[in-house]
Amino acid sequence: MKFLLTVYFDKNCDYTVRSEVRNILSELFRNVEKEYRSFNLLIDSAFDQVRKQYDAGSIFHMLSGMTQKGFFLGIVSEDIFVDDLNFVFGVAYPWKGAVISTYRLALTEIEGKFRERLLKTIKHELGHIFGLKHCNKNCVMRFANSLYELDMKAKDYCDDCISALRKLGLI
Repeated sequence: MKFLLTVYFDKNCDYTVRSEVRNILSELFRNVEKEYRSFNLLIDSAFDQVRKQYDAGSIFHMLSGMTQKGFFLGIVSEDIFVDDLNFVFGVAYPWKGAVISTYRLALTEIEGKFRERLLKTIKHELGHIFGLKHCNKNCVMRFANSLYELDMKAKDYCDDCISALRKLGLI
């Protein structure tokens, strides 16, 4: 079975982000075709004046309306949130799509740290797209609510998560 993932880049995503995302996705999931597009959504309507952040759910629904078939992954450079959390690195809905923000991932001076954070976040949100839930093991699917937690969690899926992805024919 082949899956289609349409990757949308916010107009503010620079060349480095676009290049890193493409490189990371080329390494993941052999049975997922990738299609890359830029989007020029007017996400101003998702901006919350009080929080000074963008509502990830609103951006998700905008991208969901643009996706005709398969799943989607939206990459934005703005700080995003969902209700009940101060911020999120990303948000995903199983069998639909995900939105990832590079805003906090880039808060580093350490060489290679941004790519590592982006890799973990992409793997995590794609895991959710393909039905994985948060995992309590040393796994990329472990929940992270801070850069420290993101940096400390594993880069890869645990054996249980790998097994679930294998059953889908993704790896």
